[in-house]
Amino acid sequence: MAFSSHGALYTGEWEYDVFLCFRGDDTRHCFASHLMAALAASQIQAFNDAMLHKTQSFDELLSVLQRSALSIVIFSEKFADSPWCLNEVATVAQSMANFGHRALPVFYKVGWSDVVADSGSYSTTIVDKLKASSEDNKRWKDALKAIANCAGHTSEETKIESELIKLIVEDVQKQLIDMSPSIKSNNLVGIGPRVLEVQRLLAMEELDDTRIIGLWGMGGLGKTALAKACYDRTVSSKKEIKHHFIRNINESCESQVGVEGIVQDLYSKLLSEKNLSREDLDMKCRRARLSRSKVFIVLDNVETPCQLEQLLLGDVSKHNKLFAMGSRIIVTTRNKKVLQNAMARVYAMKALSYNESIRLFSLHAFRQYYPPDDWMHLSHLAASYCKGNSLALRVLGGTLFGEDIQYWQNFLSGLRRIQKPEIHDILRRSYNKLGVQERRLFLDVACLLNGIARSRLIKYMAVTCSSTYCIVKDLIDKSLLICISCKDGEKIEVHDLLKEMAWNIVNEEQKLRKRTRLVDPEDIHKLLTTHKVKNWATFISNLFRGIEMVLPTRKRRKVIHMHGEGNCTLEKLRTTEGISLDLSKAKEMHLEANAFEGMDSLTFLNLSNRSARDNKFLLPYGGLDSLPGGLRWLHWDQYPSKSLPLRFYPQHLVHLIIRDSPIKRLWQGFDQVSNCHFLIRVS
Repeated sequence: MAFSSHGALYTGEWEYDVFLCFRGDDTRHCFASHLMAALAASQIQAFNDAMLHKTQSFDELLSVLQRSALSIVIFSEKFADSPWCLNEVATVAQSMANFGHRALPVFYKVGWSDVVADSGSYSTTIVDKLKASSEDNKRWKDALKAIANCAGHTSEETKIESELIKLIVEDVQKQLIDMSPSIKSNNLVGIGPRVLEVQRLLAMEELDDTRIIGLWGMGGLGKTALAKACYDRTVSSKKEIKHHFIRNINESCESQVGVEGIVQDLYSKLLSEKNLSREDLDMKCRRARLSRSKVFIVLDNVETPCQLEQLLLGDVSKHNKLFAMGSRIIVTTRNKKVLQNAMARVYAMKALSYNESIRLFSLHAFRQYYPPDDWMHLSHLAASYCKGNSLALRVLGGTLFGEDIQYWQNFLSGLRRIQKPEIHDILRRSYNKLGVQERRLFLDVACLLNGIARSRLIKYMAVTCSSTYCIVKDLIDKSLLICISCKDGEKIEVHDLLKEMAWNIVNEEQKLRKRTRLVDPEDIHKLLTTHKVKNWATFISNLFRGIEMVLPTRKRRKVIHMHGEGNCTLEKLRTTEGISLDLSKAKEMHLEANAFEGMDSLTFLNLSNRSARDNKFLLPYGGLDSLPGGLRWLHWDQYPSKSLPLRFYPQHLVHLIIRDSPIKRLWQGFDQVSNCHFLIRVS
């Protein structure tokens, strides 16, 4: 495939961080000079055209731009009066198109429309005052629009100049980090702002304390990449500090290396020890030496508080005594408790924004910053699937690189049915470490209850687990659940990739009747309308009863015992715990009276229909014989009977919703009933 050069990667080192373009008569001795000073104070090297001799050609200017990371263009009142400034703008725009150069516009006492509108002051000046040729007119106006449409700053929004300059400098810092060759070589997108946020937590200039900074979040969000970027940036500027980066500690702890091996490697590196046997290493002496050393350490993928204490060989809550003042330790983890126990400053990893997602995906799918126009829609579908998870974006982009459009369309249409082990193996590690109750609750939320109110979830699960509150909190801390505050309280959600992982876990059981949770309309239709197992069970049961009547008492006891064991086996044939069905997407089902017989494990039944009014369930005249006695959640829109089954004893029911039903009788304590016009008694 052939792609345009727009957004091509910048691959070399630059000589200048910033090229500053401004109109001297307006800003040289005020705003521009203050901005230059602020950039210099932040160790940002800026070039301005005063460094060029006016006799030098624009070829030389183009060369300078190619050696600069980005341009700041200060649009001021008299900017368009100068053909030199307009030619500079045209050169910046040319560099943007050809070399991936970046521009940061600053609207100083002018508005955006003044710069780009045909009726604006710039256009009027170019036409009336400069009397530009049609060629220059078009070239300058196109360049002005290209730069003015970049994200920038305006003095109208930030009227205090010192604040405006501060915002510009921060923006430049973010972009420089984002464009640095070490970051660009790894295709790290959107990392600039995140590095600055972590650096504020690190506060390397403060030497009166020792800090642990925690990068916390679900797998695939880029914790390790962010930690490495912060590590590289700090180590390069603080060459005197002892430093070490240990990758994937949890994996190493589970291998032959073990915690002890990691500790030996860490301390040997920090103390510059070489060719020493373990017998020569006195850990107490080494600890004393390190307590006087200023260190910068990254401990990547720490899973438990115990691992952290073993690695640092001491009570992490007293980390000020472990290393010298000014030391910094970055810990990446999916488990927030690791950081809470260490009293760390926590940085919660954020998913990439939509624009960042598109950019990262494009770097791997097209090897350029932005997808070609013809591929934008498909790129949007891919980025939407990943929900800002950088691992998923990289894997998906790499999978689709070089493929034709038909392959893309076919692949993306079946995306949720195609398992990518590079993504799911990483996400599943957290799940595999959970206990039985934690797994059950996570799968319930991911498959059936995504978006449920936190209080309702705890009430629903409390019937079978008294420690539900703690489990929910633990799963949030382990980055498997997300707690979102809203006007009605808190709701619990699951990231789409984790939700997909949960369904892959459930669907590992190939037999339909062995799957614990079902939402697919076809699967549910088969489960509720196919009764081969149930009929077989009834046949065997009746056969046993017939045999019992003709056997002697002693042998009859043996048959009765076998009959009981047989029933226990049959009960296990249907292990479905939850069914959730959008009735508007389901086809009509003719249920038998005993459709739910044998589903003793079923605790969740959600048959909702908000968009359609037609009844999708048809029952015999007498209705259902029974519903599972263990139901805790029953939501049935257009319930097609006048009463719930007489053999249904809802001793565990905590959630009941029935809408648009001819039902006449219900129990007290359940008031979520609407549009049931025949309801005459609540007993």
